[in-house]
Amino acid sequence: MATVPMSRPFFEGFETKVVSVPECDVYLKLGGAGLPVLLLHGYPETHLAWRHVATRLAKRFTVVVADLPGYGRSVVRTPATPYEGVSKRWMASVLAQAMSKLGLSRFAVAGHDRGGRVAYRLAIDEASHVSALAVLDVIPTLEMVERLTYASARRMANWFWLAQTSTLPESMIAALPDQYLRHLIKEWGGEHAVDRDAFEAYAECLRSPEIVKTMCEDYRAGDRIDIAHEQVDRVRGRHVTCPALILWSERGLAIQFGDPLAIWRPWAPRASGHSLPSGHFIMEEMPEQTASLLGAFLGDAMVVQ
Repeated sequence: MATVPMSRPFFEGFETKVVSVPECDVYLKLGGAGLPVLLLHGYPETHLAWRHVATRLAKRFTVVVADLPGYGRSVVRTPATPYEGVSKRWMASVLAQAMSKLGLSRFAVAGHDRGGRVAYRLAIDEASHVSALAVLDVIPTLEMVERLTYASARRMANWFWLAQTSTLPESMIAALPDQYLRHLIKEWGGEHAVDRDAFEAYAECLRSPEIVKTMCEDYRAGDRIDIAHEQVDRVRGRHVTCPALILWSERGLAIQFGDPLAIWRPWAPRASGHSLPSGHFIMEEMPEQTASLLGAFLGDAMVVQ
């Protein structure tokens, strides 16, 4: 994708890397020193969503901030099988391989929105490599599906629209990418939840047919493969065994399904957490508080490990 000019420098002191694994070239920023943590963004963002949090965490930790496979500048090199190709299990495997190639075989992971779903998939599937988990403003996909109401479906209409098997969602986003992005930001966080530099970077992604196709396939996988994986997890009693921090926004998407921490407890028995007075884009709206909470949790969790 084209490089978007930024009026302010981000990730000062971080190194830019592209880590190649068999199915994807993973674009990431690497900085700091200490115990490693992987930060994953959500939809419709890129790694930039963590820009204000990552630099704060880098004072204590080795921080890896990655674009999800197929998002941003992380280019999928092997054509993906529809749905399965961008399942959270597949994304988690790609990122675990990338971390291994960086020499970081054991790490904490924090994810927001779609990145949160990849993060807890990592914690379940790659348990021996994940020391701690933090998820921001999501509940497990299966729990969300089972708790949907008319009101929550209206707020998350993009979930059903992007998951359509036709290519109509891609075509409609291509027609009005900037307007669509403004709509999402306003609905989920408020008009000023995302600053101008980040908005331009996210809009540039929505102007890319290849990236938008991956985004839609991500939601199509969520509507099919990811649910099936979590149904098997529930039957087999597979869950997150490491310490987990659950953060959710008071005006966000997770709270509409009930108490997020109570919902997470069967999936992550060692979970703790609370709400923040923000919209859905927690890291962008409250970076200092987010970094403080994550830093305290990761420090404690990694010492226990």
